[in-house]
Amino acid sequence: EEIIRILNEKGLNGKDIGDGHILKAEPGKRNPSIITMNIEIPYSSEEELASDKLREIVRSYFEKFSEIFNFGKSVSAKSKPESNTDTELEPGAMKYKIKHKYGTGIIEDVGGGVSIDDLIDIFLDAHDSWSDAISSNFYDYDSDWHEHGPTSVIDTIVLEDGTEKEINVSVIEESESKELTERESLGWEVFFTRAISHESGEWEFESFELESEFNEKYLVANRNSDSESIFSSYTYDNTETDEYVDIEGEFVESNNSGIDISLFVNTKNGVEEIYDEFYDWREEMQEKGIDFTLKEEIKKYLVEKYNIDLEEETEAKGKPESNTDTELEPEAIDIKINEWGIVRDKKVEDYYWGCLSDYVDDTIRELAADSYDDFEEFQDKLEDHMGYFIILLIDKSDLNTQSFDSNREYLENIEDVLSKEKIERILKIINTPKEFSSLDDVPEDEIAVLLFTDDWDFITYYGLHKDDTPDEEQFYQM
Repeated sequence: EEIIRILNEKGLNGKDIGDGHILKAEPGKRNPSIITMNIEIPYSSEEELASDKLREIVRSYFEKFSEIFNFGKSVSAKSKPESNTDTELEPGAMKYKIKHKYGTGIIEDVGGGVSIDDLIDIFLDAHDSWSDAISSNFYDYDSDWHEHGPTSVIDTIVLEDGTEKEINVSVIEESESKELTERESLGWEVFFTRAISHESGEWEFESFELESEFNEKYLVANRNSDSESIFSSYTYDNTETDEYVDIEGEFVESNNSGIDISLFVNTKNGVEEIYDEFYDWREEMQEKGIDFTLKEEIKKYLVEKYNIDLEEETEAKGKPESNTDTELEPEAIDIKINEWGIVRDKKVEDYYWGCLSDYVDDTIRELAADSYDDFEEFQDKLEDHMGYFIILLIDKSDLNTQSFDSNREYLENIEDVLSKEKIERILKIINTPKEFSSLDDVPEDEIAVLLFTDDWDFITYYGLHKDDTPDEEQFYQM
């Protein structure tokens, strides 16, 4: 309203610029804080759209706009004083989008175990190689991971008006992965397969809003934890303004260009990649007088050839899920925590976001069970958990080992233990559709959870809108 008032005062709103075009100020459809003034230039065909004549018409209007709005004297957001004047307009939040300008390489990376019995069954089907046998259903072997995403780092930022600018992402998360053959073992089975399908195509990232001008130096390319060649998410972390945004993407389309399939074996001495496959095995067994049509004979041959410990495989399959006294303690990791005691480590935040999601799901199931098939009672109980921040704590030692076992609810007022400045910073960085102005600003129809360590390092936030909780039909199915 303030911007439109200024445009009215200057006589710009409703201004006739000729050829029947009258400027009319309207709030932007995607961001109402951005005021748009549109004109329509008709054309009759795609050929005319690409013509020099139409380009010249558009250019002439732009030159006219430059004179009317005096673009050359615009003030940058960083140098702009807080108070508005007749020549300085408060732009509000701006919407951005990142992209690959010319598309990207994409891979589907699948890894999983193969039991020795299953491998022998496939061998007996007379395939020449493992890759030949599973090329049409490689995605079924995904017990350890199944990831899909772009392998190129984005190179373009799209502004709200559609302008595209080339950018350089200089901060790329370091790779921590080892070659598979450098690991002590893979999965729980004797054999392990990995398939990588190579594609080229489009990967679209969601738009995001910033109050300050986008700066490429604060954009971080995140590696996929299971397939570190994939960059399917980014983090924008401006430490100067405390703007923190997670940017996720999704698959649009692609063309397949080939599949690489590898087979590995867990030996007593570590992991080995197998290069001499079915054809070579048959030839070697024939030379040794081994009947390669008998399953038990093939198993003995493989155990001897690759120094396999079948007893270890049996123990691994029967391993209980619960911890025992003989299991090793999880290894502590280094976690980035800023000077305000706020975790700035995406992998850690993602892990605990998942923990909070499970926590809320479990809470909803408990509420449903306690409602004894009474949907209205369930709704009442659900509303009792909405409209305020649920505060959970975990032990600091659990943060260092990524455990959620020590979680418990904190029932006191956190304003008694956290400074006003720290609370403001936490509320500013949590990723919500509507920025919270205070701890009392949680919508009445939302479950909101904040997770801290017991020494008040902030970890992450999780929110669930009432519309995403079970409806009546889903309630009776629980």
